[in-house]
Amino acid sequence: MYFQQTSISFTLYQSNFGDLAKWDLSCFPVKKSFPHLHDPEKVYNAIRGGLAGSTVLDAKMPLVLDGNFKPGFRIELHIKDMMNALETAHELGVPVPLSSVILEIMQALKCDGKAKDDHGGIVQFYEMLAKTEVRKR
Repeated sequence: MYFQQTSISFTLYQSNFGDLAKWDLSCFPVKKSFPHLHDPEKVYNAIRGGLAGSTVLDAKMPLVLDGNFKPGFRIELHIKDMMNALETAHELGVPVPLSSVILEIMQALKCDGKAKDDHGGIVQFYEMLAKTEVRKR
């Protein structure tokens, strides 16, 4: 049962990396390339109906745009689960580089005092890097 649960966690984390990349797409390149067009909500609405859309993106992006990182599933719990998933993947000889990246992003947020934030708060890592906030205009 442990392997099955961990495999499911691993699959979900690999999938969530795609959602994180979508947040990245919807928030930051627009600001860097076209500062006069920076409106994360418009970009989100433009991509959500196509292949870039997802249920997770639809659930989390409105909260991100409102700056709401109140705990749902906390970052600290994701860290625990990610460590289990990575350990199992390594035992099986399965490389999971994107999961490792997500774990390091979560660890950075934990070090910044955000361990109790909702996992949608991962966007705060990108906000620190880009020195901007992703909020409604």
